[in-house]
Amino acid sequence: MDYKRTSLKIIVYCLVFSVLHFLYMFFPYDLVALISCNGESVFQHLKLAFYSYIITSVIEYKLYGGDKNFWIMRLLSSNLMGLIQMMFWYIPFVFIGQMEDMSIKLPYAYFIQVMCVIWLCAFEESKIGFTKVSKASIIFLSLVLVYLYSGYTFVMPYTDLFYTP
Repeated sequence: MDYKRTSLKIIVYCLVFSVLHFLYMFFPYDLVALISCNGESVFQHLKLAFYSYIITSVIEYKLYGGDKNFWIMRLLSSNLMGLIQMMFWYIPFVFIGQMEDMSIKLPYAYFIQVMCVIWLCAFEESKIGFTKVSKASIIFLSLVLVYLYSGYTFVMPYTDLFYTP
């Protein structure tokens, strides 16, 4: 693993995630809401992880370039980022219940982000051969996520995934 590249990717991802998290607060426009958080629900954070990883990947590509599977791997990683973050976010709640203290909650959130970027960087270095069908599937799933994230930014169904508990 290229530690310098991974370290830079961690920093860029955390910065992009942080900026997008509060962007809507400072620029409350519908277009901004499409890629940033306009609430604190789990769903909004899944959307934020997805777009933050895509933006980070664009920056990574501009800095380092990429091989023939660069974009398909980054799309797959972007699709997985929110899910992996959510899985690891909820692990301590099984044992300690709700985490209210921001002095614990915020560092833990960034720890998860760092670990997820490291895991996905290791995954992205794998030499996976994608078929046309697997590439089409990844692109299709990415488009479905864009559709869901866009649509549910403004009209949210009533479930705990979409509302702040």
